[in-house]
Amino acid sequence: MNNNQFFNKIGWLAMEGFDDTPIDLFEHPDKQPPELAAIVEKFNVRFIDEGENYILCSEFLTAVEAIGYTFDYYLDAEPYDLREVTP
Repeated sequence: MNNNQFFNKIGWLAMEGFDDTPIDLFEHPDKQPPELAAIVEKFNVRFIDEGENYILCSEFLTAVEAIGYTFDYYLDAEPYDLREVTP
């Protein structure tokens, strides 16, 4: 028996839901609460119309932070890692 088989057998490997790493809600829109989904959709339309830029990312971040969420964005102003703010 190798280590992975052993750890799986006794349950030491992370299972779905066991790992406390938050999921990226941009990649899982079905898990977004309605209030967050509405903000994401609003800014998605703006990103399509106006293009990705830092000012728009800043406005988007402010909007999601107001309801308890946050994200990061790359130098090219592409948002990623949408998640709930943890205390």
